[in-house]
Amino acid sequence: ANSMLGEAEISYWLGKAWWGKGIATQAVRLFTALSFRELELDSIFAWAYQSNAASLRVLEKAGFTATDEYMPQDQKQIPRPIMRVYRDQFISGLT
Repeated sequence: ANSMLGEAEISYWLGKAWWGKGIATQAVRLFTALSFRELELDSIFAWAYQSNAASLRVLEKAGFTATDEYMPQDQKQIPRPIMRVYRDQFISGLT
């Protein structure tokens, strides 16, 4: 977390045996709520490969929306959507 900027990045990985059970979505929601409450962040972001529809769906279910695109300078150079959720947006979704 970069408290000076008021923003943090989240990443996650879940073993295949646990896919499709809602665990990642619940974990991202809980982490997001805790981070906004305890760290007083303004926003949280994450990225996933465009081909990883399940991971993008986890973020969408947790309230994240695509805000930017990241083009890494690695061998693949595949653009990756940056998903972000803002504190006000997340909190208003809870009420």
